[in-house]
Amino acid sequence: MKLIHKTTAIVLSLVLMIPIFAVSTLTTYAVTTISDGEYKYAVISDDSLALYRYLGNETELRLPESYGGRNIIGIYEDCFSESGITSVTIPESYSYIGDSAFYGCKDLSEIKIPKGIESIGMYAFSECTSLSKCDIIAAESLRSIPEGCFSGDVSLNSIYIPLMIGSIGDNAFANSGLNSVKLPISILKLGSGAFRGCGELSKVSLSSELTEISEEAFLGCAKIESISLTGKIKKIGYSAFEGCTSLSNVELTNTLTEIEARAFYDDTSLKKILIPNTVTSIGPNAFAPMSYQNTIEITCFKNSYAEKYCYENSVNNYVSVDGLVGDVNNDGEVTILDVSFIQKYLNRDYEIESPVLQLQADVNKDGTITIRDATLIQMYLAHYFDSFDDEIQ
Repeated sequence: MKLIHKTTAIVLSLVLMIPIFAVSTLTTYAVTTISDGEYKYAVISDDSLALYRYLGNETELRLPESYGGRNIIGIYEDCFSESGITSVTIPESYSYIGDSAFYGCKDLSEIKIPKGIESIGMYAFSECTSLSKCDIIAAESLRSIPEGCFSGDVSLNSIYIPLMIGSIGDNAFANSGLNSVKLPISILKLGSGAFRGCGELSKVSLSSELTEISEEAFLGCAKIESISLTGKIKKIGYSAFEGCTSLSNVELTNTLTEIEARAFYDDTSLKKILIPNTVTSIGPNAFAPMSYQNTIEITCFKNSYAEKYCYENSVNNYVSVDGLVGDVNNDGEVTILDVSFIQKYLNRDYEIESPVLQLQADVNKDGTITIRDATLIQMYLAHYFDSFDDEIQ
């Protein structure tokens, strides 16, 4: 796609004031271009324009709000691509930034996305290798960070992702310089390879609303040491954490049902992992080569899919536990004492440290221990139902 964009830009630069088709982030317009020597503009309507190409040589820019009595509403694809600009101020009146608009601007060090921006195109700021600060807090109408948006931005060490952002596109931050990331509760979707190759990324806090860790999401993030996959996550995608060689602590949620192939491949620091009995599918080489070399101990529940997987795939270093649901104090039976222990845990008077006991305390298998789990134990003891599975299905 990039080659097509560049070829189109060369052809269009030879014509002036003739009808053409130009693609914006939002739609396709039949437009005419006009030029003032510094910018080429695309005519959107009788009263609006969009920046089409930057023709000048200045490096510090304050983008125009209007030209010839017409308001400027956005930036077309490739407009500033591979230019030498070092700073840019985008007016509040702009509503979109097109695909690859600032692609390869290697001297651009800072960008602020204004309030009016509703959408940003794919690879808009990709390969901006000096970009160290991006402020998107004000863009209250922005709902997603698109594909490849900040990929290759090696100087971008951190970014605050505001609550209104609902999704992060494929490869959005791939091979960037991020060292920490916190995904707000609003994030419902994480694209494939979203943080792939972020070699400095060491701290990750995931949205509790995520239901899936997409394929290659954190592939090659060699400095991540710990990850908590709690909340609503049902699936860990192909190679999601492959090559996370410092990863030594993984917490899996009771909502998890599928671990795809190579999910934790070559995570050589991972010595122990507990697989919930909710898991019904594990792909080839999910824990290789550690599982073949007996350098990882897999704990699973008796008669679970994980136990069958370990047996059938010659994973010798695994431990099966009984895992009595509701047995919070691990005394072999479910009693009113278990209700008391959950209440103490919620009041922070007691710590349920064992991962196995945490799963046993999570009676309704929603990934967290709440008062609902204590209530279900009470109902079970009062014979409202015969098994927890009957009640929560």
